[in-house]
This record gives sequence, C-alpha cells and structure tokens, in this order.
Amino acid sequence: MNKDYNVALNFHNLTKHSYLSVRTDRYYLDWDNFPYPFKVYENVEKIKLPKAFPKPNLKALEALSSKIDKSKELTINEIAELLYFTAGISRVFDEGLIKYYFRVAPATGALYSTELYLVCCNLEGIKAGLYHFDPYSFSLDVLRLGDYREILSKIALEERIKKVPLSIILTSIGWRNVWKYRKRSYRHWYWDSGAMTANLLAVANAEGLDTKVIMGFKDQPLNKLLAIDGRKECALSIISIGPETYISENYETSINEKEFKVRPLSKKEIEYKEIYQIHEASSLFTDEELLEWKNSAKDLFGSLNFEVTRIHLTKTQDESDELWKVILRRGSTRKFSRKPIPFSSLSTILIKTISELNADFLATSKDSLIEYFLIVNEVESLESGAYHFNKSTLQLEFLKKGKFRNVSQYLCLEQELGGDASVVIFLMSNLNRALQKFGNRGYRLCNYEAGIRAGRIYLAAYSLNIGATGLTFYDDDIIDFFSPYSKDMQNIMVVAIGIPAYKAKMGKIYAGFE
Repeated sequence: MNKDYNVALNFHNLTKHSYLSVRTDRYYLDWDNFPYPFKVYENVEKIKLPKAFPKPNLKALEALSSKIDKSKELTINEIAELLYFTAGISRVFDEGLIKYYFRVAPATGALYSTELYLVCCNLEGIKAGLYHFDPYSFSLDVLRLGDYREILSKIALEERIKKVPLSIILTSIGWRNVWKYRKRSYRHWYWDSGAMTANLLAVANAEGLDTKVIMGFKDQPLNKLLAIDGRKECALSIISIGPETYISENYETSINEKEFKVRPLSKKEIEYKEIYQIHEASSLFTDEELLEWKNSAKDLFGSLNFEVTRIHLTKTQDESDELWKVILRRGSTRKFSRKPIPFSSLSTILIKTISELNADFLATSKDSLIEYFLIVNEVESLESGAYHFNKSTLQLEFLKKGKFRNVSQYLCLEQELGGDASVVIFLMSNLNRALQKFGNRGYRLCNYEAGIRAGRIYLAAYSLNIGATGLTFYDDDIIDFFSPYSKDMQNIMVVAIGIPAYKAKMGKIYAGFE
C-alpha cells in the first residue's frame, strides 16, 4: 500500500489552497464545539513532575548546531526539563468563554494536536514504564510499568532504542487541528510535531544528550503499545535520547491490550476519510517492508544548484541568550515593522536552520529533503528580490530582482504579515522524488522535516531578537513565481521573519495547574 504513492500525490493536490478555493469553499468555525486542548485520562495514576527542574543554559545559537560535552546521568529532573521546553505551557490568555494555553513551541492555530509519550528504563525518580505527559498538571500519566524499550526497538527495528534511557514518542490527536483546518490538517500534524521536535533536539543538545529522529516503524504495534486507536490518535515519530549504555536484563517481551477512558474533546467530532486514507496508505506493517523502507535512505538526492549570481553568506552571529530564555520569549509575531534585518542575522538563521539532523530517513546527518527559496523584502546590504539558498555552498543564488512585497503578501494567502516581513522563507521539496524513494510515507517525511527546520528558524530568529511566524499559502502560485527554478518542487511550509512592530512580553514557566 505504501508504494502506491499516487495516494499521497492526490491528497497533496486535493488540499492545496488557491485564489479560487478560498473564495468558493466557505467554512465557519463552530466555537461551541471548540476542542479541549489537553488529553485527560480518567482513573490512572499520575506522577507529579518536579517543578524545580533544570533550565537549558547553553546559548541558544550553540544549542541549535552542537551538543555540549556532558556525562551527567539522566534523572526525572532532566526528563521534566525536556518535556517542559518541548511542550510546556508558557502563556495563558483568558478570553472569557475560552481560555488559551500557549505552549513553548509553535502550533498552527494554537490548537496543539501533538501529544508526548515516553518510554524509559529505571532512572532516578522514575520507574521503567510507558507514560503520557500532561502539560496542564505537569505530571505523567502512568500507562504501563515495565521496561518496554526492547519492544519499542523491535517496532522500529532500531537497536539503539533498547540501549538509551529514554525515547519520546509524538502522536497527533487529529480532531484538535481538523476543527479548523479540515482535510489540510494532516499536513499540520507533521508541521506542529516537527516544530516541537526542534525544541526537543535543541534542549537535548544543551544537556549533552545524543538524539536520533525515527520515522520508520510499524504503525499498528506502536499504536497498540501506546493504547491509542491509530485513527483518532496516531503515532508520528520516535526520538531516542541519551547514550547507548542503559542495557537491562528485565525487558518486557509482550504488549497487553489496554484501553483507557479519556475525556471527550468536543460535543461532536467530524471525520474526513481522506485523512485516514493517506495515513493508512503511508503506514508500514511488516519487518520486511520496514527494512526496505529504511534502506531507501542510503541513496538520497543532493541539493539544487543554479547558474546565477551567487552571494556568500556573511560571518554568522554567535551571541545569544540562553536557550531557555529564547524558548520562553518565542511567540508567533502578529505584526512586522517593515524595518530591515542585518544580513548577518539572515545568514545566521539560514545556517542554523540547516544544522545536522540525525534521522533514520537521511543517509547522513547533513542530508535533507528540504530546499529554501526566499523573497527578500528588506535586508541590510542585500538587494531585494527572489533567492535560493544553496545548502552545499552556503550561498544565496539571486533568481529575480525586484520589489516583491505585494507578491509575498499574495503568496501567503494575502496576509499582511507576508508583505510586511523582511524575508519570507519558502520550504520546498521534490515531492515526487521523495515519494518514489519512500512511498506514501515520504509525504510524512517532507512535512515533518519541514516542521523541524521551521522550528529552527523560529529559535534562531528569536535568538537574534527577530520575530518569526508561520503562514499558510497558495501552493501552486508559489511554484509559478519561482519558476523555472522551482521545477519539480512542491511548497511544504512558509515562515516569515522580520522586526516585530511591538514589544512582546516574555512567557513564564507554568509547571502545573491544580
């Protein structure tokens, strides 16, 4: 089923925005049916996480590209740190009928469909088991006790998992995002979880912890381990964390069926069969299928290279606040000032964005499925126009000269943020080639990696006191604008960066509500 990648192509085309579609496809949000933003288990044991957890003190820009040298043992304190700075609550806005709990990582529509689970061995302060992270009460829901690392390693065919102390599994509760974005929300699952992953990887770097992003796994057994249905809630990725020195003699060998009662999100949920079709069609079922899929990553295609005027990036900046301060400061900018950003800042953001990524779908940590096209509106010492960022040579390739604020606004679904931004970054991929190599699951990979790279854009920008925001877009109009250089590309995500037109308040750590 995974190999018939027409399923993914058809879904991608079906969920494109166009000038016509946004004017003819009327949809109104049902605020009376707004989904509850947290997963609440009824009648399970909860373990309160420590409120006095460490903060990632490494400079944010350093944490985006290098791992500090540490040999500290992982304890429940570091687990609390990883979980908080990946998915914790940093701002609370009470709008009367609805209270918004904003998280430390960006999410489309502030709907936060991504859930976190962890599988760990016996560590100081926590027993071996499977847990769910509840950011509202800042606690862990106890789902299974026992060392399930070997089972998880067999599900993903990754020996590393059984040897590291901790793996964090990201899932999506689809309805939370479907409520607003309908069929297109399947893309958002991976954008949002990717942005969270960017935070997680940076915090792990700051604590000297090795990581590996794992997208290859057998879906049904993983959903069974997590006791989720694989339909309303689906497993998306696994992040293995820590050194491979935590070997046990007491691994669990089987998974018992479990079913937990959870609080309903809304009075009713609307299902879109297209989402279930693409997720089912991109699932892996057997060891043989998974092994073949993993071997696909061994021969990845390289970067684009255009014969145009090239501009070397300038020396990057390295001064920034500590990572924890940048994560708390980060938001999604709501208005840009149209002031220029320094060329050194743009250079820094681009280089930090493409920092190495240890993932099972990339042949090496320097590989990538993502290309970067830019509309530069206002950058010091850089001519306005359209550019491609060559990842191999670290150069900007000048594609089109011109003042394109009106164009960048139009391409970003006519939102003013797209026109006011100093730079709009279009994250693209050769989707056809990715699907040929990885099957329908390649669709997950392109969107997920784009989400990780976008999360790094956010963190790098806020490290430099520059604002950033993700924007939706007119898919094919973007490809047309960058043509002929965008030949064979599909646009995956858009992030706008620039100087905010206001001074935002820094978030704060909310370590549990009663």
